[in-house]
Amino acid sequence: MANEESSLALGQPFRRCAQVLKHGAMDALPGCAMPPASVQGLLDLLEKAEGSVQVLDPSEEVRAAWRRLVHAVPSGGHIQGWHLVHRGRNTGDLGIELRRGRHPSKQYQPGNRS
Repeated sequence: MANEESSLALGQPFRRCAQVLKHGAMDALPGCAMPPASVQGLLDLLEKAEGSVQVLDPSEEVRAAWRRLVHAVPSGGHIQGWHLVHRGRNTGDLGIELRRGRHPSKQYQPGNRS
């Protein structure tokens, strides 16, 4: 069972389903774990997990909920000097990482070429 403290910031469905597992170098959540209710909740979760979280083979509904939350994170504002990277958009495990610096895609935007 996840301890009370780690489950407080997460959505209600998470508390019903799960424990946080160690999966490689990152914390892994079971596939039924719904995301936190807010962008701040996601950032808090990433901070507690030392910058990376993995959801093990989530259902389409759960994957879509995590993806909506990831896309709600502004590219500036909340995490100035950091960016989110996520993998597993459509299949397999879903990985979310908070990394230092600008997102690599920024180099391809007009006006940002050297």
